[in-house]
Amino acid sequence: MTASQQNAAQAPARGSRIVGVGSYQPDRVLSNDELSRIVETSDEWIRTRVGIETRRVADTESFADVAIGAGLDALIRSGQLPPDSPVLLFGFGGGFSYAGQVIRTPSTADTSC
Repeated sequence: MTASQQNAAQAPARGSRIVGVGSYQPDRVLSNDELSRIVETSDEWIRTRVGIETRRVADTESFADVAIGAGLDALIRSGQLPPDSPVLLFGFGGGFSYAGQVIRTPSTADTSC
């Protein structure tokens, strides 16, 4: 390998690329039976027409909580964020904007930024 090839191999990649995909599901599960008490429907009607048995509901988590959970999962799956990293500054946007969320890992629980 030439010196030029070695330098190219060590240079940081430029441009954008997907390095990880993550997901997050809220804890609360809403069944079709529970839903039928809220709106006029039935478990049988939903299952035969849509095929859904349950769904997740974010009634205690905010939009930011869900997005941060999915973002952390993506970073961990990509290998870009070791569990003991000091701090992750995570910004994102969507229907709402929550730029600059700071996530503390267990290794930084006693420090301040």
